[in-house]
Amino acid sequence: MSATVGIFVCVVGPSGAGKDTLLRQAKAKLAGEPGFSFPRRYVTRPPSAHEDHRAISEADYAAGLSAGLFALAWRAHGLGYAIGQEVRPALAAGHIVACNVSREAIVAAKAHFPRTATILVTAPAEVLAARLSARGRDTSIDIDERLARNQAFADAFPADFVIDNSGPAAAAAENLIGLLGALAATARSIISEA
Repeated sequence: MSATVGIFVCVVGPSGAGKDTLLRQAKAKLAGEPGFSFPRRYVTRPPSAHEDHRAISEADYAAGLSAGLFALAWRAHGLGYAIGQEVRPALAAGHIVACNVSREAIVAAKAHFPRTATILVTAPAEVLAARLSARGRDTSIDIDERLARNQAFADAFPADFVIDNSGPAAAAAENLIGLLGALAATARSIISEA
């Protein structure tokens, strides 16, 4: 079966929008459903309670790039990010593969995975600022710079779907689950017509 049958879903949005929170809830809710994959990213950052990723050193990241261990890799905010090759068989099987990726990686994702969809998770600037501050990873200057960069990007960003995560995360997670379900139905119809 062609690797184009499945859909790689780029879950994108500004820092503090709650992408990882929504993905964790969707993964838990869809755990018993076949056809959904939620790969963990490799990130050149230590483990964090705010992000479910595989910590990797810069040296191992560079080695992984050289050895072709990653299906998708990019750099953002001075860090290396990657998705493992395990997504390819999942896409070939017609799965919906949903992952938090940086907005800068969307072009590369579309080049690597012919069938993609982009879901933008967003929230008002004051909500993002409060969430970023609560993480304790960024200075107030860093937060201001992130918010300015987010606004500039949002003004020109064409997402396939948008989820407002300014309210309860459970409601936004249900929206994400609904979108993933609709994409799965699309993938199933393509398989049945093949």
